[in-house]
Amino acid sequence: MKDHLIDLFEYDHWANARWLDRLRALDDVDARTRAVMAHLPATKRVWITRLRGEDSADVPIWPSLDWTACARLLDATYDDYQVFLDGCSDYDLQSAASYQNSRGVEYQTPVREVLMHVITHGHYHRGQIAQAVRQQGVEPVNTDYITYTRQR
Repeated sequence: MKDHLIDLFEYDHWANARWLDRLRALDDVDARTRAVMAHLPATKRVWITRLRGEDSADVPIWPSLDWTACARLLDATYDDYQVFLDGCSDYDLQSAASYQNSRGVEYQTPVREVLMHVITHGHYHRGQIAQAVRQQGVEPVNTDYITYTRQR
């Protein structure tokens, strides 16, 4: 399971970086699309903070980031998850992470399920970005997992 999760986080980073590159190349990106792109690494930061057992209350979920800051946060959170996963055993992945959500409600969720949430959350928002750029007449970037596996 651990190796599969490492691969999924590598895929997620690849897909986010492709979208960031595409958005940087466009002349006019609407504020909502910019916000969603910044939200991707921001929420990853929230979740890694929680997985480390730290308080995430002050970690912004919808930050206003320029493309350079967004790229730095994408890379930093990718590194954070690689270090986290490298230190996890199969037992750790099955164990419960205790955390509070953004409303202060306490939860305990198996670490592997939190990690899967982080991955699927990225899919959802990249789909929103794809829809937004398609409405502007721009062909969305292909971030299908199978495309990633063919290119690595």
